[in-house]
Amino acid sequence: MRRPNPDEWPKWVEEFVASGLQQKEFVARHDLSLGTVQYWLYEKHKKRGLRASELAAESVDAFLTQANSTSYPGINVSALPLAAFRGPSLAGFA
Repeated sequence: MRRPNPDEWPKWVEEFVASGLQQKEFVARHDLSLGTVQYWLYEKHKKRGLRASELAAESVDAFLTQANSTSYPGINVSALPLAAFRGPSLAGFA
């Protein structure tokens, strides 16, 4: 198993995010530890100061971006009720 040093992990995290793969697929292709990839993803999001609900909204937005760029015959992706997956609105709460 590959063991990148801490200076290399930001590059791996960015490559994972850009890949569009699931974590298990990515680590299998690159011979990396799943737990370590998850740790560095957590660190990245912690530095950005995002809440879990904001991360979930980012994930839904990333899915929609990818889904809208992919052709699904007979399915109007933009009409799917995905707002429910974004969680409750936190507008007005700091």
